[in-house]
Amino acid sequence: MAHEPNPSDVGSEPVAVVEPPAEPGGPEPAFVARARRILAGDVRPDDYLPVPDEVRAAAADFIRQVETEHGFEVTDEAKQRTLNDWTLFHHHDGVNVLARYTPHGVLVLAAGDQQIRQVNQRFDPYRRGFAPMFQSSAW
Repeated sequence: MAHEPNPSDVGSEPVAVVEPPAEPGGPEPAFVARARRILAGDVRPDDYLPVPDEVRAAAADFIRQVETEHGFEVTDEAKQRTLNDWTLFHHHDGVNVLARYTPHGVLVLAAGDQQIRQVNQRFDPYRRGFAPMFQSSAW
């Protein structure tokens, strides 16, 4: 069943998918099929990284600390960005990813250099706002 894409999560038009010749040895990997679906505009709620309660609490504590120490209110956009950062670090600490931050959370198309390379060979994810994010072990 197709789900309505959220306009803030996808571009105005689906991306043309450029396929390399089929690789011998079987069907495409699940992450490639998922990337194809997301890039075509079918973004589903379970495509977003889940936000564990401890990450949500730690991000909220950090934001309160920043507001108290610096005497200003953190914007909603900055709060979401912080939550997205911490969620991504929680799930993919130290691993490079191809991802996109949205107001609804983090969408990851590929994790690890090999997956990123395969997605880049098949699609043009950058036209849809996805970018490589180089993770450091910061969590």
